[in-house]
Amino acid sequence: MLRKRCGSCSGKHYLLGEMFRMLGVPFRHMIGTHRFNESPLVFPGPMQEMLRKNEIVDLHDYLQIALEDTWVDVDATWQRGLREFGFPQ
Repeated sequence: MLRKRCGSCSGKHYLLGEMFRMLGVPFRHMIGTHRFNESPLVFPGPMQEMLRKNEIVDLHDYLQIALEDTWVDVDATWQRGLREFGFPQ
């Protein structure tokens, strides 16, 4: 993943988790669901047509790290270049 500079949410968070482990930062893997149909993002035409016809539910992997007494969500999914397309930072 590091050589290709790309990967899925699961792959990115597995790698990030291992980095946190090496640093001694407590973390845990989290799985959430979301529906692409409810996304505020504007998808390309063919995908919008698919979303009109079907409910598309997706599983998403992210991490939580322990900072003092609080668990904080960490999501390294999106590349910075996708910001201009409306993806979250």
